[in-house]
Amino acid sequence: MATNRTEKPTPKRREDARKKGQIARRPELPAAVGFLTALLMLRTLSDSMLEHITVFMTGTMIHAGTDSALTPLVASKMLMDALARLAVLALPIIAAVLVAGIASNFAQGGLTFTPEALKPRGDRFNPLSNLKNAIGVNGAIQFVKGILVIAAIVGVCYTPVREALGESPALVGAPAPHIMKTVGELIYQLGLRAGAVIFIVSILDYAYGWYRHEKSLKMSKQEIKDEFRQQEGDPMVKGQRRRAARAMLQRHIATEVPKADVVVTNPTHFAVALRYDRENYAAPIVVAKGADDIARRIREIAKANEVPIVENPPLARALYRTVEIGRLIPPDLFRAVAEVLAYVFRQRAMRES
Repeated sequence: MATNRTEKPTPKRREDARKKGQIARRPELPAAVGFLTALLMLRTLSDSMLEHITVFMTGTMIHAGTDSALTPLVASKMLMDALARLAVLALPIIAAVLVAGIASNFAQGGLTFTPEALKPRGDRFNPLSNLKNAIGVNGAIQFVKGILVIAAIVGVCYTPVREALGESPALVGAPAPHIMKTVGELIYQLGLRAGAVIFIVSILDYAYGWYRHEKSLKMSKQEIKDEFRQQEGDPMVKGQRRRAARAMLQRHIATEVPKADVVVTNPTHFAVALRYDRENYAAPIVVAKGADDIARRIREIAKANEVPIVENPPLARALYRTVEIGRLIPPDLFRAVAEVLAYVFRQRAMRES
């Protein structure tokens, strides 16, 4: 059956897969984006953060040196103040990482909650099944991929580490701020290179996963036919179609009834609106018809637009049951309709005179 799946997936199949949590997503991508974002934010804010920390620590040391009663309570308060300052300084970084993580998740298909994926399944707790997955083809691929990623990280980090080792003798006896700046720059370069490798690998992994996901969603022609039949028989779909048809009929009635010459009624169950256009049609035409609620609506629109309403139960039933909207009346109803129209036209002439 898989070889016959050559058709693009329908929207319903995509939605069903999404409800089951089957979407093309790689958790490594948001992690890589978040790591790089944190690294860049630290690099941007490092000078300002270091200045704030230095000022705070200097003030704390001076206060501790002059306070003759450095009790555990005072020390605890100083520690809490330090943690609060650090939390405030870290807020922009945390916010940026959260935004980057949410954005990368949306780029992979949005945030989804799939209760079905949370349902316990026996195979998740089966040691043999988990072991088979770990040492199977997929496990081997993941292992090789991990080795290659590590090798790539080592490769891109080798040059800055070698250069740093070559410059390390010059740091002997150097001022502490210079040493800290040099070490910080090395850590930044290593983190940036490692993060870039993980990000690129995550992008490639996501592209491959998206390709496999799209391939798994493909359908056979028979599956598309079965889905169509299922949708056609769905009561909800039928209800939606009935409501759409009713709304369309209401719009048609509101447009055509005001143009009618007469409305023939049962008087309550049926209503049929007729128009006689001598120039274009050889016989009167049914422009609208309906039963019960629709009939009542036709009568209301006719009254609002001063369209004559004639009660003729036999004719109303015959027109409703035998003539479709937009069709000419049949010859066997010519005489009865002609009598109604003649009466209407006489009444109109009398009013106008």
